[in-house]
This record gives sequence, C-alpha cells and structure tokens, in this order.
Amino acid sequence: MSNPPSSAAEWRSSTQASGNGPATLTRSRAVSAPAHPATSEDETIGDDDHNVHSDAGSSDADGSEGPEPAEPSLKYTRLTGDLPSLLASDAVSAAACNDKFLALGTHWGHVYVVDFSGNLIKQFSNHSTSVAEVCIDANAEFIASAGGDGRVVVRSMFSDEDQCYEFQRPLKCLQLDPDFARTRRFATGGHAGEVVLSDRTWRGPRKVILASVDGIVLAVSWRGNLIAYATEHGIGIYDVKAARDICQAQVPFHDDRPDLFRCHMVWKDDENLVIGWQCAVLVLQIRVRGIAGPPSMFETAYQAQILVQYKSAFDLAGFAPWSRLGQSRDRPDVLTCFRPCVQDRSRLRRRGYSPVRRPTSNPPECILLNLRTMDPVVSRDSINLAHHEHLQPIDYSVIGLPAEQAYFLISPRDVISVRARDANDQIEWRLQHMHYEEALKVSLFAAQQGIAIRPEYRAVHVGQQLLTDLLEHDELERAAGLCPMVLGKDPELWERWIYVFADRDGLDAILPCIPTQSPVLNHTVYEVILAHYLSANFKGFRNLIERWPKQLYNTASLLGALEDTLLDFPNDEDLVQAAVVLYGIISCGFTSFVSFLTISVFIRSADTALRVTQSRRFSMGRDLVKFGASECISRLVQQSAVLPPGEVVELLEGRPDFQYAYLLALFKDDAHSAPDLQDHLLELLVEFRSKELLDFLKRSIYYPLDKALALCESHDLLQEQVYVLGRIGNNKRALEIMMDRMDDIHMAIDYAKGQQDEELWNDLVDFAVQKPKYWAPLFQHTGMFLDPIKLIKRVPPGAQISNLKSLLTSIVQDALAQVELRGQSHQVLREDVLTFMRQSMRYAKSSRYVTSDTCCVRCGQPFASNPQLPVTLDEFGAHHASCPET
Repeated sequence: MSNPPSSAAEWRSSTQASGNGPATLTRSRAVSAPAHPATSEDETIGDDDHNVHSDAGSSDADGSEGPEPAEPSLKYTRLTGDLPSLLASDAVSAAACNDKFLALGTHWGHVYVVDFSGNLIKQFSNHSTSVAEVCIDANAEFIASAGGDGRVVVRSMFSDEDQCYEFQRPLKCLQLDPDFARTRRFATGGHAGEVVLSDRTWRGPRKVILASVDGIVLAVSWRGNLIAYATEHGIGIYDVKAARDICQAQVPFHDDRPDLFRCHMVWKDDENLVIGWQCAVLVLQIRVRGIAGPPSMFETAYQAQILVQYKSAFDLAGFAPWSRLGQSRDRPDVLTCFRPCVQDRSRLRRRGYSPVRRPTSNPPECILLNLRTMDPVVSRDSINLAHHEHLQPIDYSVIGLPAEQAYFLISPRDVISVRARDANDQIEWRLQHMHYEEALKVSLFAAQQGIAIRPEYRAVHVGQQLLTDLLEHDELERAAGLCPMVLGKDPELWERWIYVFADRDGLDAILPCIPTQSPVLNHTVYEVILAHYLSANFKGFRNLIERWPKQLYNTASLLGALEDTLLDFPNDEDLVQAAVVLYGIISCGFTSFVSFLTISVFIRSADTALRVTQSRRFSMGRDLVKFGASECISRLVQQSAVLPPGEVVELLEGRPDFQYAYLLALFKDDAHSAPDLQDHLLELLVEFRSKELLDFLKRSIYYPLDKALALCESHDLLQEQVYVLGRIGNNKRALEIMMDRMDDIHMAIDYAKGQQDEELWNDLVDFAVQKPKYWAPLFQHTGMFLDPIKLIKRVPPGAQISNLKSLLTSIVQDALAQVELRGQSHQVLREDVLTFMRQSMRYAKSSRYVTSDTCCVRCGQPFASNPQLPVTLDEFGAHHASCPET
C-alpha cells in the first residue's frame, strides 16, 4: 500500500481512468489549513461541560491579548429530550435525516427515530451488530438500515411491514433509490468488494453486481440515474439507466490506517459530487456529453472530470453542502466541513496504536469551506463534545438539509444541531461585543424583510444603545444623524434624547434633525432650544425663528426675552430681524421711531411694514437727532422697496433737513427712484443751496423745467439757470447771463462749442466785440469753430489787442497746417485710386477658366444647372448675364 502523494501534481498523475467513461482532471490544488488555534470564546450549547469555541480572535499561547473575535457563522444546540437516556448505554454509529425527523443507528443494532428536539418517535431493533448505515427515502415513508451482520432491513414508517435482505459479508454503506417507493431498489457495498443493486420482483429478491473492486466499498451515493461509490483505492460512477460505468479513477485517498476514517459522499446538485475521506476533499463534475443523437452501445451519455482537490492538514469527519444566505439554494458554493484535530498518524504508528488503547484526541472543529477560493476557510469553531478525547474521525458524521440550512453533527453520545445564525443571534452577538452600529443594520434589514425578531432587538432599542455609545465617545454629529431613523415618530423619545444632547452641549448637532411636524413635540422643548440660542447664538436664534412654525412656541413670552436681549445688543442684525418676525406674528406697533427704524427697515414683507408704519406716528426729529440720522437714513434707503419713500417723507414732516438728506441719498442711490418726490427734492436743494443741485438737474428727468428755472432765478443761481435755459432751448439768454452777469467768456465759448450752432457763435462775437478783453480768447478759438477773417473784419479800426502778433501767427500756422494736411490726404487718396484702377484693369484683361462646375459669382449657382443662360465675364469674374449686380 503506497503512501499518499505530497503535491497536487502527484494527485493528477496518480488519478487513472478506467472503464468506459474516463475521468478528466481539469484543476486540482492542495491547500493546507491553518493550525488548530488556541480557543478563547465559549458558546454554551447544552450544559456547562460541553462548549463551542471560535478561532476568530483567539489569544496567543503566552496569554497575550489578540485581535477582537469575529462573529461566528453558526449556532449550535444539543438535542436533548429522550436522547441522553437512549445513549447512556448505547452509542450512535450511523445517522440520516429529512425535514421531519432523524434516524439514528447504534452499535447495539438499534434504530431510533427522533424529532429535532430529541424526542423518540419510533424504535427498531433488527440487527445483531452495529448499524453501519441508515437511509430514508425521499417521501419519508421508509427507513432502511445496513449492519455489520450483512443484513439490510427496510421498514415502513406507517405500518409494521419489514423487508429483510441477507448478504454474505458485512456491509459498510447503503443507499435507497430516490424513487424507492415505486422501484423498491437500493444499492449496498461492504467487505465483499462489490457494489450490489438489489430490488424485489415478482419472483422475489434480485441482486445485480454493478462493480467488483479490490478491498472494501466504503461509501455509496445515489442521485437520479447515477450511483457513485468509493473504495480504498479510488472512486467510480455507474449509470443505472444505461447499465454501464461512467468512470473509475484511482484516487489515493487511503492511508496506512483506513479503518480510522469514514468516507463521505454528498451530491451538491445533479452534476457535482463531493467526496471526502481522511484529509482530502474531491469535487467531481458529471455532465451530459454534448453530442448529437443517442450514444452508441460502447459509449455513455455522461462525462466526468475532477474540478477541485483540496488537501487539508487535518482529518475529515463529515461534511454537507452549505447554501449561503442570499444565494440560490440549489447551487451552493460553500461546503460545510467538520473535522477533529487528531494526533499525527505517523506518531500513532510509532507508538504502536491498537483499538484497545486509543490516544487522547482534541475536540472536533466545525469549519465552513469555500472551495472556489485559494483561502477556503470561512469560519472555524471548536466543539467540545462529550467524551471527545476518546473519539476518532470514524466516530463522527455530519448530516444535513442544505435547503433548510439545518445540519447535525453526530458523535457516539451527542447529537448537535448546527444552523445558520438568524437575525436575533447576530444582533445579540454584536450587542455583547458593543458593535452597536452593525447590530442596528441587522435589525433594520430584518424589519425590511419581515423577519421576526425579539422586541428588545428592534431598531428603536438597538439604536438607542448605539446613540448612547456614540455620545460617550463624543461623536455627536453621527449620533444626531441617526436620530430620525432610530427615534422615528415617537415624541417622548425625541424629547428625552433632545435633553440628553442638551446636557452634553450637543444641541448644534441634533438641531437639524429635530422634527417640527409628525411628530410635533411639547412646546417647552422648542422654547428651551430657542432660549439656549438666544443666549448663545444670535444667528442660530434668527434662523430658528424664520424656519420654525409659530405654533411651536409661545410668541409673547419669547418676544419679551428678545426685547431684554435687544437692550444689551441693539445693533445686532440677527436679533433685529428675529424681532421683526415676532412683531409681525403678533401684529403690534412700536413705542418710538427708533424702535420702528432699527427693526422695521429689516422687514421683508411690505404688508407688514405698511401695517407697522400705520399703527403709530412718531417724534421723528427728536429720535433722529438723538440716535444719529446718517445711519438710520442709510438703512431707510436700503429698504426703500419695503418702506415706501412717500411714507418716510410724511413721517419726517416738520424736519426738511432730514427730508432733504433722505431724498438726496435716495436719488444718489437710484436717480429713477421716487419720481413723484423729485419735485420736492428740487425745492429742498434750492432751499439749502446744495452743491448737488446742478448734478440733480443734469441727472433727473422728472422735475418741471419752468419751475426749476423760476426757483433758480428767485435764488439767483446763475450756473443752474444757464443749464436749464439750455435744456429749454433759450441759448441766447443763457449766453447773455454768461457774458454779462457771470463775465465768463471761456464758459460762453465752451457752451457754444457744445451747441454746435453757427448763429450762437455770431451772437457770441456780437457780445465779445463790445469788450476788448474778450478779443484775445476769441482769436484763440478760430479755425474749426470760427472764421478768423470774419472775426478780424468785426474788430473796430485802431483797436488795441494784446499779443496780437502771436495770435495771428498761430492762426496762420494753423491754416498752413490744414492746407498741408489736406494736400497730403489728397495725394494718398489719388494713389489709392490709381492702385485700385490698375488692379481692376489687370483683372479685367486676364483670362478665365470656366467649366460646367463653375458657379456664378452673383447668384452662386453652377452654370451647368441652366446652360441656356448666357455667361458674361467682367473684372469680378464669370456670371449669368441676367443676374443683377450685388
């Protein structure tokens, strides 16, 4: 007997095909599992002496503290009921289950049928030695057992009918036909080295040998038309329908002591078979051949290949397919594997092992394996079973219902139920380890999916534990963000937690989440929050007043507190705006204009402003003088869209100086604002002889010109009169004022330039020649605006003009410069004309290449589009004779 291969390559080379359907190896690997860890966390499954340990987060051997333990994936429960008394003097040797009950075979030859609580349903005693295999048919109508006495007994669950089949050698395995209720067929194997198919015909029992092998047949598994079997030297698959082998492969599962291990065969689905023995796991895929037409008499309809070979460092004691939550149940990809950690078998051989004196064994482990990854171990738990120190791998087995995610770990004296942890278990574990946020996620998911959970694990309770934890770690923002989800619409919870946040100075964090409707809290809560912000954060207080509905708090009492605060901070804009909102809510007036001005100018509602202004009349002048007019007027101008200027002017009646300051500031801000008041502003500007009058006359278009002229004349405002006369069109009178009353020839000349009127220049000369001091300025502006010859002719003979020589020289030089400039301009124009003419002549004399694709330069259409039209050439190009010039 050869030793097992040491590498995946040896596994591939040692697998040989035999029979009609050779096995094809496509992928294999040998991955060593991690060493058995020191356990640190216990989960009680039955009593104080039998515990479950998880390897996640275990401490080191020296006792130092390790990483935080990971959440276990499985939940373990010991079956009690009648089992403890039944197994007190007996031991389980085989087991099977369906979705209704368990069938346990014992070493004393009994078969016990118990429910999932361990209560005895039925008991059979038909074997004289240990029961090697127990099997239940698909309809849960029959239970079959095979024993070392070479007997197979099939019993009905609903009658006293028993069917016994005798074999010559001890049996190791048994499988009923999936359709046993109709066919009455089953397959057996054992020490005879034969896989036998048995059934009952009208002639009596019939046995057909499907395969003969060297050694013992260790396991048989039946799925559909396929029977898989394993021996000490390999595996084989038989097609019952075609009555021929699919494949036989020599896979070296065996070791020097094969009697220490049980071979396990489990179908994951109709195409995948998982085989485990000793320390190896093999996944075999059987598929229908992709060929056209039926197979020949020498061919089978199936082909097999090995998908996965996994070799661990420990010994397999049983396994079952595991359906992962959230995935399709009929295609599991995670294998549940149970294995004990026994001592090295090489040490057993050196110590001369015998069945009489067994070595001490470690507890078995329950492991979730994902065979599709390079790191297959998903979860690992150590299970402290009764008398485990005296048990070997052959003493354990695993049975299960993958569709129900229900599994049973079988040992001689214990039956442990293994199930996936439900939402309650997950929440409980996470709360115990203070993973409150993860616990809340599970609780919320369970609620969304309609999964029943215990009241103390609902989101509202778990969430409050999370809030407490976050507050203890000063994570106020995160805690506040979770409040709407955790507290929901419970006003009492909201009120309690708002006070908790307030005690920790966390109102800023929870404020955006505080509900103002559905639910509405007690008004005291809102008033406490407003009082806090009124004393600590004026901007926050204003935002709350603007955002919260007025029904949430007592406006009158809040306004009283606000007025007290305004006495200390009268210029705070946020407090003023908040007061405006509150005064608008209760529709009250103010006691003085300053109160109105410092508050009402911030009112954003014109209706509210109008209501406030009409509620009282104020002593405007006294208050403006007392508190400073400039700042108040500036605010009034800024809020002119809300506070009508007419109302403000009316309130300022009796104080024209303030009216003047307000209207002038309003005009400077926007010349088109309050046009009906600009007449009044004109009167005020004239009255106060403001320097702004001329600018007002130039910018404004809303005052009457005749009234402006009369006011300027009555107050002898000459410059303003000149501007108004110019707008009226009375230029001659304006010129008289400038020449006679203002005695300003330069202003008169500039005025004449601006008007561009020849008659006005003549009038100017008429006025100027009468005063010799005006002659020199006139001579300086001859040329463009005034003919110097005419001006010289108007000068009286013998008149004395100062600096005449230089003035005449300047006039002559200007004339010469103009003549020279005109001559040069004429020369440039002449050169441009000649150049253009030469280019045109050259273009007209040059030839043109015209084809049918050439386009008319005038209409843009190709000549070929209408060949009947005559074509003409000119200096611009070819065009239709009928096309007009563009």
